Amino acid sequence: DFKQSVGAARQKQKATPSRTFQYAISKVGNDEKLGFDVRHIHGKLEVVQVFAGGAIERTNKDAEGRTPKGEQLLMGDIIERVNGNEGDDNQMVEECRVKRDLAFRVTRVAAAS
Repeated sequence: DFKQSVGAARQKQKATPSRTFQYAISKVGNDEKLGFDVRHIHGKLEVVQVFAGGAIERTNKDAEGRTPKGEQLLMGDIIERVNGNEGDDNQMVEECRVKRDLAFRVTRVAAAS
């Protein structure tokens, strides 16, 4: 039944290893959009989509071209903190909207094999 499926998925998620990393981004100008969509989850933000043409896509491409490769923000990543704001997802979104330089603390759950 549905409750058992949800419970099993949560157990699997808890058992799946994750890692936390820092992701720094700077908008080119005050009008540049970050270019992503998030879901609000218990004081954190889950990345639902990264759009073409935004600051995140640009930063990800820059990271891809480095040696060694830098961190990229991907769908499914959980943003736990934005510039010191933690535990208040609405405040984190506001920080993303008004600040030019952003530092995210991100957790990525490894894909289950």
